Amino acid sequence: MTTDGLWIIDLQKEYKYWPCCRSKKDVKALKGVFLEIEDWELLCILGHNGAGKSTMIGVITGILAPSYGTAKVKGLDINEDIEEVWKIIGVVP
Repeated sequence: MTTDGLWIIDLQKEYKYWPCCRSKKDVKALKGVFLEIEDWELLCILGHNGAGKSTMIGVITGILAPSYGTAKVKGLDINEDIEEVWKIIGVVP
């Protein structure tokens, strides 16, 4: 189930209000993103303010750690091979 492009499986990012316990003030920036993009495809990410676009890019590029799930770039796992991922991607905000 891997692709030569980008493969995202159940990617989630939660910002905890209190690090030790669950709170109503916790923010779920990403809620289970699933995506598969071949290396020849083009992706445009659109959404309203606060939809999680920048958070998703931050997690994929290793700027932020995912709370759950993973992504693979050219078969490299962002949780295990982030230094190799950095060698093949670039982001200009």
